[in-house]
Amino acid sequence: MQRSRQRVAIWISLFTLLLAGCGRDEEIRAYSAPKAARPVQEHAPAPAAARETVHWELPEGWRQLPGEGMRFATLILEEGSEPGGKPLELRVTPLGLFAGDPLANVNRWREQIGLEHITAEALDSVAHEIEVDGRPTHIVSMRGSERGDEPPLGILAAILPGDQFSWFFLVLDSADRVAPYESAFEQFVGGVTVVAGQQAASASLPAGHPPVDSGAGAADAPPAGGDAAIAWTAPPGWEERPGNGSFRVVSFAVADAQGNAEVAITRFPGDVGGLLANINRWRRQLGLAPVSDVSEQPLESMQVDAMPAQMVDLLGTGSDNDTRQRMLVVLVAHEGLTWFLKMTGPNAVLEKQKGTFLEFTRSVQFAPEQS
Repeated sequence: MQRSRQRVAIWISLFTLLLAGCGRDEEIRAYSAPKAARPVQEHAPAPAAARETVHWELPEGWRQLPGEGMRFATLILEEGSEPGGKPLELRVTPLGLFAGDPLANVNRWREQIGLEHITAEALDSVAHEIEVDGRPTHIVSMRGSERGDEPPLGILAAILPGDQFSWFFLVLDSADRVAPYESAFEQFVGGVTVVAGQQAASASLPAGHPPVDSGAGAADAPPAGGDAAIAWTAPPGWEERPGNGSFRVVSFAVADAQGNAEVAITRFPGDVGGLLANINRWRRQLGLAPVSDVSEQPLESMQVDAMPAQMVDLLGTGSDNDTRQRMLVVLVAHEGLTWFLKMTGPNAVLEKQKGTFLEFTRSVQFAPEQS
């Protein structure tokens, strides 16, 4: 009998503990306080999905180096003519699909070699189109202006549109050194194939080909020589969503009674075609006609982390002023990258949130390079 009473007491105790535990669990779910927001958040790239890559057969005599930063690979076409001399490089870099505008890129390259911009009508004078892996690809060849005692620069370039990226192949060196490779360059690019992300993750690639995996690839790595880290203060109520590990660093969902908006931080190497090209790209997205000069688009000067920046405020077409799409974009150049802080959504939401967005941009800091 005594033993039976002990068993009953033990079961009652266990049952009581179980009920108490369930009660505490319910209480935690119902009343647990949200995590305190960190005042400054450090960006860490999120794991990326399988990424598209490109495949080629390396011509005899060419040498291949692995990519670094945003660069997918570097091909050495010839070594330096003198010991320690600069080799002739072909750089392969994936950028966002929108970055593949042939005219914007041609004019950017023309600036680099001392030439004036050209119009779309004159594009055929420096570029022609070939088919690469079933894709229309622009091949560009240009000789720069005279530079006093320095030899003029020359450019060979190709813009291959993939499904996830625009693939850039670029040779930039003295014109006399570049010119002999024009035919070999076009032949090489003509043999390139685009490999879809899932195929790239499992494909058996030849020795010496840039490594490919299903996580962060060359396009996801922090750019060489640039500060990869960025910090910000997230306003209350903004729901943070991780970036895609490559160009988009982070995004935020902004919920409002008037509708929903999105804020995103993205980064790209170089000037991404220049301010005018970007303004017209955003204008087209909102159904607005392009402008022929930057002076036709009002800009607001400001600072981000004590560096000069420009803000573009664009309002799209539509009859209902509250629901018309609007875009606020802040551009800032830092260490060879162009950073875009962008808010998009209905006009009524952006009008209400503009002050908060500006506070957010003023909170942004570019962290010192990590050792």
